[in-house]
Amino acid sequence: SYDYVVIDVGAASEIAVERFAPLATRAVLVASDPANPGTRAARDRLMMAGLADVTLMAGVPQVAAA
Repeated sequence: SYDYVVIDVGAASEIAVERFAPLATRAVLVASDPANPGTRAARDRLMMAGLADVTLMAGVPQVAAA
């Protein structure tokens, strides 16, 4: 058994939250702009799908080195 499992589900608009929400009680949403309406909508979708705890973390996209 695992204490934590990380699943990168890609862009929030592309995921079917209802498919993985029953597998967990918590989620971490990483977004470049926490105040963006799209970020808030993604958090709301996660919570409406049954995730009781959704933590929002601000991340800055990094450019890959050439």
